[in-house]
Amino acid sequence: MYISVAGFLMGIMVLQFSKTLPLLTWVILAGVVWLSLAWIFLKRVPWLFCFVLCAILGCGYVVFTAQRVLSWSLPNAWEGKTVTITGVIASLPRVQIDQANFEFNLQTLDGQVQLTRLRLSWFHYPANVSLTMGSHWQFQVRLKKPHGLANPGGFDYEKWLFARRIRATGYIISGVSQPTSNKFSLHDINGKFRQYLQQKIQQTLAGEATSGLITALIMGAQSGITEKQWQVMQATGTNHLMAIAGVHIGFVAGFIYCLVNFLWRRSTRCLLWMPAPLAAAFGSLAAAMLYSALAGFALPTQRALLMLTLFMLGLFLRRQLSVWNAFALAVLVVLIVDPLATLTVSFWLSFGAVFVILYGISGRVHPGGLWWKYARVQWVITLGLIPISLVLFQQTSLIAFLANTLAVPAVGILVLPLCLSGALILLIWPFAGHWLLVAAAKIIAVIWWLLAKLAQSPGAIWQQSIANPWILATTIIAMLLLLAPKGLPVRWLGVLWLLPLLYYRAPVPAAGEVWLTLLDVGQGLSAVIRTAHHTLVFDAGPKMGLQDDAGARVIVPFLHSLGIKRLDMLMISHGDSDHIGGAFSVLAQMPVSQIITSVPERFTPKSAQVCRQGQTWRWDQVVFRVLYPPPELLHQDNNSSCVLAISQNNQQTVLLTGDIEESAEYYLLQRSQDALSTKILVVPHHGSSTSSTTDFVNAVHPQYALFPVGYKNRYHFPSPMVLARYQRILAILLDTASGGAITLRLNKNAEVAQVLIKRQQARKIW
Repeated sequence: MYISVAGFLMGIMVLQFSKTLPLLTWVILAGVVWLSLAWIFLKRVPWLFCFVLCAILGCGYVVFTAQRVLSWSLPNAWEGKTVTITGVIASLPRVQIDQANFEFNLQTLDGQVQLTRLRLSWFHYPANVSLTMGSHWQFQVRLKKPHGLANPGGFDYEKWLFARRIRATGYIISGVSQPTSNKFSLHDINGKFRQYLQQKIQQTLAGEATSGLITALIMGAQSGITEKQWQVMQATGTNHLMAIAGVHIGFVAGFIYCLVNFLWRRSTRCLLWMPAPLAAAFGSLAAAMLYSALAGFALPTQRALLMLTLFMLGLFLRRQLSVWNAFALAVLVVLIVDPLATLTVSFWLSFGAVFVILYGISGRVHPGGLWWKYARVQWVITLGLIPISLVLFQQTSLIAFLANTLAVPAVGILVLPLCLSGALILLIWPFAGHWLLVAAAKIIAVIWWLLAKLAQSPGAIWQQSIANPWILATTIIAMLLLLAPKGLPVRWLGVLWLLPLLYYRAPVPAAGEVWLTLLDVGQGLSAVIRTAHHTLVFDAGPKMGLQDDAGARVIVPFLHSLGIKRLDMLMISHGDSDHIGGAFSVLAQMPVSQIITSVPERFTPKSAQVCRQGQTWRWDQVVFRVLYPPPELLHQDNNSSCVLAISQNNQQTVLLTGDIEESAEYYLLQRSQDALSTKILVVPHHGSSTSSTTDFVNAVHPQYALFPVGYKNRYHFPSPMVLARYQRILAILLDTASGGAITLRLNKNAEVAQVLIKRQQARKIW
């Protein structure tokens, strides 16, 4: 059983490492060949033959699924154009102030039948509009193909869209509700009920700071959780509490089991009809199913519900099912239902947590005591999930054991019963339901205060990147040894297997070298310059929503992926939001020695120096010089941008120009023309037609011209006229929209020794 499921999983995971999607015909032919070879050479090793067979089946199944998802792609002619679509709202709308986001099952596009799924945003939608799951709409929209930011260490938005089978994204210009069919699926009915309940809870808890946490506990809707709350949960390792999973399902099923068992035993007639344990099993399973439906059958609830169902089925059939068999069957069923689940974070966290619990707890002789067993479970989870946490988030909480030991029982025993009973009573008796939910909100506020204090403790988070598969493998081996039974004589070797993780350091430039990375931040600018012992971030990209920005989403994860834990300098060229938007997240999450900017007043109360023409410093045999602006030109918006020149071996190699335009370029040509010629130019103002004048381009004459632009940006940067100017001087043109993050490594001789383009390095089928 275990071998078969492991093989099936390995076959499905082939998709994660494929750069192109093979034809299903070739997969079948290759499978037949491999199976024939396996039969010839492995028929005397049945378990290995079974593994190969299941791996081939898994590979074929996931390729078939992926081909179905990729069979529809938005035509180029429709990308960025206003089109009319009809279909059904397929998810709970996520509403923030006057913005809504939701998934949409497309039915027609400009009158042509097109069956796929979209992700839509509606900005400033009318207040009288009611967006309900399952309702039919006609929208005027502008769509684009799935596209996300591509950076080392960053979140793969395109993979996330692919896993959810979303084939285009876009925004709504206008919409008209259409008559809804009288036929509703169970999915639609459940969605409408969840949305109705969510609205009732939000109305009841209006003004409560923890209302988003209460809604997440009741129905798994996490849109109301603030960025600050997520940061606290990440620092304390308690974010699993807000994703309805095994802990929540277990508390509910266990409570109902005990309650039904207790009441059933009080009735002779009931006992004659059905044994109390069997009736309690039915009741607990029904309660778990209802709670899972309330959570929208998210993947963690699917796993917990499947395992519970298998155990209850064994009870009904009077057959004992081992926990390992239940675990393997749950994995298999989830993969059959959705083979793309392996692309999601929740799959690995959910099943990873169960695996380490079973591995670290089952089959052991324990001293008595419920609290000892509970503490053991928390310790096993904290230690066992370190590899997964470091791979997925590049950090793990060092206080997760303490935080979870306190928070899990408080949430499970006090908050969760109040939340669920309050939500149900709210539908029948609003007054009583209101006070139950308020009581839950007050209790969780106390828990939250404690977690926030723990999150502020020094060393709460360990930042570490797992740089390659070999370090991941040694870390997993280390955890398996450390969590092995006490009698295993080689457990201590787990410490040795941890050494590669603890002592590995990412490659760094040698003295005299410069490594420049132009990050993909969408329509904005952020570049990271590294020397042997110093790191500078030039601009911090844009804000990306009410609670999101390039600093938190791109810059900090990138720095953590390189093992950089502090910045020597943050230079913000000017105050436009697409350059300064992520600066405050960087400052909040990472120590910064020095801030230099043309808008120091924007950083109050932090101390920031004004960037002025003539500033010079030397790091690791590399010279940095500010060419612009002079003091008299500090308050001219784009034309006050800091211009930074980097030199090696008395040769200028990098020029970063912010958003300077024609007048600033003219000033530089008049005052610093000899210092302009460079090998790498981050093109002024994203390639706008108001910059990169012919004289400036000829004077700089870069070998590489880098364009920091967003995909299908509304400004249509870079300008074709500007592109033509750089093409005339035979510059190599690279842009972040098509290439993702761009890294150029210059050696001691000031030559470009290596060019790394993220989308070429990490090309995937999605």
